[in-house]
Amino acid sequence: MSVRRTAVTALAALLATSCAGQAAAPAAMPSTSAAAAAALPQDEVGRTHRAALTLIALGELGREQGSTQALRSLASRTAGDGRSLDEQIRELATGGGLVLGDDVEASAQGVLTDLRERSGGDFDRAWLQAAGTVVGQGREAADGIRSAPGAPREAVSVAGNLQARLAALANALGHAIARGSGPTR
Repeated sequence: MSVRRTAVTALAALLATSCAGQAAAPAAMPSTSAAAAAALPQDEVGRTHRAALTLIALGELGREQGSTQALRSLASRTAGDGRSLDEQIRELATGGGLVLGDDVEASAQGVLTDLRERSGGDFDRAWLQAAGTVVGQGREAADGIRSAPGAPREAVSVAGNLQARLAALANALGHAIARGSGPTR
């Protein structure tokens, strides 16, 4: 349920109780964000968010260091998809009262550091593998959101959108890998 719809529902309930001559008890009504946060699978939301942040970082790095135009193009798409995924998951988290950070986790930083030290085809192959791994992690986390018991309808919908976007990106990465060590010029 959207935050706006939830707020309207809460306002209508408050208005109905005050019109009936009863005082509304603020302590008896749970806060909208607390109820939504309790229903959101926080671990999976966090994992999906971290995957999106890592895709952005990988995309930027691939755009800078890719040895072919095709890989740089795929890297640009990866960064763009990561941004789109991040926007969607942030909106979901914010509506549910969750706070998300902006830092790429330490293990992803290690992969990025390793990639920065590579060049040419070696970079391209390692980049494709890393991006594929992160996409898989994001798909798994989004699936966790969709299948969480009691997940809000909006969360299930957003997770479905995330899965579709990640599946398309996985397909593009798979095609690049299948062409050999990476995209050709």
